[in-house]
Amino acid sequence: MSCVLWGFPNPPQATKRVLSALLLLVLSTGSAFAQYALQYGAAVAVAGDDVIVGEGRNLLVPGTAFVYSPDADGAYHLTAQMSPGDGGEDGFGRSMDGSGDTVVIGAPAAGAVYV
Repeated sequence: MSCVLWGFPNPPQATKRVLSALLLLVLSTGSAFAQYALQYGAAVAVAGDDVIVGEGRNLLVPGTAFVYSPDADGAYHLTAQMSPGDGGEDGFGRSMDGSGDTVVIGAPAAGAVYV
């Protein structure tokens, strides 16, 4: 994959539309990145061909990591959505890194990482 990914959590509404449109254009993904949640993009990572986007929620909503994978034509689609399952306020998805086909997702408020 040859692209640049960046996170920009909690932007103004107009900026959300511009950033989403830019990601759609650059990655030719259709609607894969049309997520407008408050912390969507808190962290991003690449693992192999997959793009992982974190949404490190807070307060009463647990964080989520969204996995996008390319199809045969190279267009990216949401293929998995991951949460730690404990429903906690641990910041899951606020930090992450990928290497090869492995991704590590941080939950800083819990002092934990998930592989």
